[in-house]
Formats: sequence, structure tokens, C-alpha cells
Amino acid sequence: MPPRYIPVKHQGAFTNYERIEKLNAGGYGTVWACKHALTREDVAIKIFDKRARDGFTAHRSTIKEVEVLRELQGHDNIVKIHHSMLEPGAPVDLTQLMVMELCRGTLRDYVRRSWPSGLPIDQVRYVGRQLVEGLMHCHTKQITHMDFKPENVLLIGNLICRIADFGGALWGPGLNVDGICTPMYRPPEAFIADIMNKKGMSHDNVVRCRSKVDMWALGVTLYYLATGDHLFSRPDPMSLDHMLIQTLQITGVPDTNEWRNVQGIISDSVTSSPYRVTPPSGSSPEQISSRLLARIELARIEQHRAGSLRPLDIMTPGWGHGQLLDLLSRLLCPQSARLTSSQALRHPFFALQQPVAARHMSDGPPTTRNAARRCRGCVIGRTRP
Repeated sequence: MPPRYIPVKHQGAFTNYERIEKLNAGGYGTVWACKHALTREDVAIKIFDKRARDGFTAHRSTIKEVEVLRELQGHDNIVKIHHSMLEPGAPVDLTQLMVMELCRGTLRDYVRRSWPSGLPIDQVRYVGRQLVEGLMHCHTKQITHMDFKPENVLLIGNLICRIADFGGALWGPGLNVDGICTPMYRPPEAFIADIMNKKGMSHDNVVRCRSKVDMWALGVTLYYLATGDHLFSRPDPMSLDHMLIQTLQITGVPDTNEWRNVQGIISDSVTSSPYRVTPPSGSSPEQISSRLLARIELARIEQHRAGSLRPLDIMTPGWGHGQLLDLLSRLLCPQSARLTSSQALRHPFFALQQPVAARHMSDGPPTTRNAARRCRGCVIGRTRP
């Protein structure tokens, strides 16, 4: 059993925080829900595990997360930090932790409550606008999250979103994308760069705008919010070729200069992928929208076969699905045509913000532990995404 109290040094003095509940754990360490021993303020404390870290490089990554979060403070859609025991130049073996606001679960937890359908369209718009505003704040400061996904968006009351987990973020100008962590949220240009790097080939001009990596991940996230399904799956074992072909099944292969130098890479990936499916040609918004609708209809048919024809708002005319599909088609596209965060914020989908139905949000999302407990089994023979 870990000690009941966590001592935190702040402004030269130590304060005790009482551990209440373990919220999350991973290779970086553990996040605990805690209470201030005197004021009883609820906080989350992220304790970085020294044993899981590989010396100076990982230590520097931990320092960077705190530095990035400090730079981003003051925006409603960025997780708030109170203070940290973690400073540049500190010894690697020093206890490293960060005291943050306590949120009420993740965006993924919240979507899982609606499974096997997605969120109502008013919530997709409400949440999506917050995510774009948070990313625009990051991009204005030349910070790219690099691992943007529903698991890294925390929630507080009334479905307010806080973007978190900036451990893989990249700060400043540059085009390298080595920090991308989750394959299902990577854009095609990142897979192409990975494959070329693996083959010892120069890939300096493959990624042309690093912040658009986040915008692709935003598109994948919005699809998940609207449908409850992941757009892409991770093969086991992991295959860069297979992941690239999956993304190109949506974007298509455009006949533009940005792709001409990598046609050989795409052809080789088709041959190496176990499915050997040639990606379609053409990457217009209309073509991408059509492919997305076909993917949604296929998921609907699979649900029908499983005995549960789920109501999908995205298939219902009249609620604005055309606007959402158009937005997705301009995010899940080749990087030259992909919207920036400021452009996405001006998209018609976000122009009209209707009140979000309170009945969908009054209870708030479950805590991470309770959500995991409820989602552990299968529903209608299918594991929750």
C-alpha cells in the first residue's frame, strides 16, 4: 500500500495531500485524486515514476510537459496546474510530481456512456468547438500536442473540456513528428515519414506543417464523438504499411505534387499490407464525405447483424450532418488542404451553437475507474471501443 499522504513542497514549505483514489497509471507514472490535508481542496497529483524513466532524456521530457503547461495556462480548454515539484536542472532521482485540477473523467469515458451510438449532434458541436479553441491556443504559441485523442481530454462539470497530457508535445518551429504516440490518430504523412525513415530515405519534405498533425487527430476524434466508433484500428502486430493504407482509404490518393514523390512508398505499402487493398484516387471533400458515409453505413449494418440497429444522428437528415461531414472531409484529407485550427473554428458547423440538452450532461461523466469497471465486458457480443 502506498503512503496515505503525499508531501508536496511549494514556496519553500511542505503540504500534505491525502490520497483518495488512483485515477490512472501508465509508463509515465500514476495519477491520484487527492485532498489538501488542511483546506480539503480536491486536486489531481501526477507522480512521475523514476523507475519507468530512462535517465536524462525521459527526465527532460517530464520537465518539458510542465514547461508547456505553464506556457498554456489561462485558457479554459487547457488543464490547469497549481504547482509542481519539478524544475529544470533538478536531479533525475528527485521526486517529480505535478498538482493539477481534479477533473471528472475523460472524453472517452463520456462517449462510452452513449455506446453503441455516438453523442447527440449538439454535444458534438459543443465539445468540438472547445477542442478547436484549445488547439488554436496551443498552435498560436507554436506548440503541437502530438498525441491528441479523447483519452487526453479531461472533463469538468457541464461538459467543459480540458486538453491534457502534453508529455509528447513539440514546441517551436520544426517539421519532425517523432513525438506522435498513438497510431490510430496519426495522419498519412506521418506514416509515410516513418516508413521512409525506416528505409533510410530522406523525408525532410513529407511533413509540411506540424500543427496539422493535431488537426488530423481532431478529425478522427470528432468522428468518434459522432459515431461511437473508432475510424481506424491498430493491427496486431503493429504495421506501418497497414496503418498508412487505412488512412488512405479515407483520404484517397490525390494527383498533386505533394504526393508524387511518395507514390513508390504507397505502392510498396499496398504490397506489404495483409489486405493488399489499393487506395482510391481523388481527395475532394465530396469524395472523402462519401467514403465516410460508406464507413458509417457499414458500421450500421454490422450493428444490425449483431441485433442492435443503433440510432445514428449522423445518418439523419436535417440536423446538420452535411456540415459535420464537410468539416471531417476538410480535416481527414491531405495536409495541403487540411484546415488549420483557426480555419476550422470558422467552419459553418461551429457557426450556430445551440444550447446543449441538460439531460445529457447533468450527471457528468463517471470517474475513470468506474467507467473502466462498467466498460470491461461486452455488449451485444462486441467490446466497447
